[in-house]
Amino acid sequence: MLTEREIEAFGFGHEAIFKDLEKAIMSDIVRRIKQTDVITRSADFQLNHLKMLGMSDYEIKKMAEQYIQASDDYLDRVFANAIETDYIDNKELYKAQGKEFIPFEDNEMIQQWIQAIKLQTKDEMRRLTESMGFVVQTGSRKVVQPVGVFYQNVLDQSVVDIMMGTFDYNRVLNDAVRKMTHSGLRWIDYQSGWHNRVTVAARRAVMTGISQITMQISEMNANELGTDYFEVTAHANARPSHAEWQGKVYSRKELETVCHLGEVTGLLGANCYHMYYPFIPGVSKRAYTDDQLDEWKSNKPIEYNGKEYNGYEATQRMRQMETNMRAQREKIYLLKQGEANRYDLLNEQAYYRGQMAEYAKFADRMGLKQQKERISVDGLGKLVNASWKNNPGMTKERKDAIFESEIKRILHKPNSVVHLQKTPIDCDELSIDIIHINKERKHNVTESEAKSFIDNAYFSVSVWNGQFERYYSKLGATYVDMEGKEIRTAFKAKEFDDITKSLIKEYEQYGKSK
Repeated sequence: MLTEREIEAFGFGHEAIFKDLEKAIMSDIVRRIKQTDVITRSADFQLNHLKMLGMSDYEIKKMAEQYIQASDDYLDRVFANAIETDYIDNKELYKAQGKEFIPFEDNEMIQQWIQAIKLQTKDEMRRLTESMGFVVQTGSRKVVQPVGVFYQNVLDQSVVDIMMGTFDYNRVLNDAVRKMTHSGLRWIDYQSGWHNRVTVAARRAVMTGISQITMQISEMNANELGTDYFEVTAHANARPSHAEWQGKVYSRKELETVCHLGEVTGLLGANCYHMYYPFIPGVSKRAYTDDQLDEWKSNKPIEYNGKEYNGYEATQRMRQMETNMRAQREKIYLLKQGEANRYDLLNEQAYYRGQMAEYAKFADRMGLKQQKERISVDGLGKLVNASWKNNPGMTKERKDAIFESEIKRILHKPNSVVHLQKTPIDCDELSIDIIHINKERKHNVTESEAKSFIDNAYFSVSVWNGQFERYYSKLGATYVDMEGKEIRTAFKAKEFDDITKSLIKEYEQYGKSK
């Protein structure tokens, strides 16, 4: 009986191959952007160099071939191994019923099914690589671009921007990397307009293939064993509608009427990890107890950051966080490949550290196990260096850069400006909105207290293009309208929210490292 985790593992093994393909294409684009920077700075630059930098459809196809071969080899192994293990599990039922059990390798019908599903999946992967592209946001529209077109458009724009001085190389590189990682390499159906990430399509193709063969074998075994009953598999944190029927025994008819077999939202439907296997009343032993199923079904919501999550919603949120972290890892890798500005790179690494911390915190609150193997399936290795917190040999310049990146990440304001030396201001020139601060916000802060928070501030942060300056001290925080020279709000340390507490904690750790 295949478990949810085993089915997932088979899918992720196949996804890793196409993650490598995605990495190869994106890395090649970055390499060519670096070439545009070199060419546009040369005295003998000519426009026909642009076309030389691009990549033809033939070259893209040749690049994909080695990954298709790796996919073929993987599919040959995985289908045979997964199905053989699952098939042998039924041997005892055949023995109990006095039926002949045909060894896996001698069962011609099953071997034919496996061969058919392998060919079907291999063909699907070939079609997938012949129709790849990126989805690019253009104004308010999302535009689908084949890989070759995307290559040329990115390189054309890179050369124009660098030559005209509109943007420097670092800005051009960051923009291209952002577009690629936000989209991901896509499989595109140009007739319908439907598109999906190549990596996701590769994973689902294997999982769908295994499910199809497993169910064919289950139906065959049920007929051979003379039973009309099946047991449905179960797992923790199932979709609420699936938790109602998982893990129980049903007749063939009830699989359709109760479990909704054959429907998109039912058993074996979209994103369903459940299977069903022959069950012989009086002979078979149930795999799950009613108490275990009730425990999984009575999943009480848990609050996190003002929102409640049941078990299924929590796991879905973790999958989303893992996807975002994989994209961020890819961004860091590509920026390194392109030799990006060190401060941009530090900023992206700081953001990734924040993602990891939030992931761990969420998993702990939900009582779920972190699945970091899902994040590192890209094979990119360690992408974040030790921070200043545990690296006393780091230069002050780099510590400052990391601290500024951490503050922006905590505030969720990447365009803010962090001032390690607080922005100077004459407090005597400032007015204060006492009505807003004390009557509306009920902060109970005097004018002298608000100004003392400025005088004793550790650091300040400019937001809204410099219109407002936020001063943070251990005793409290004050926000100043710099144009109107007015204290808009102020609050004491006892009212610090989690974000402000994190800012102060970050500064105190940074101060100890100087």
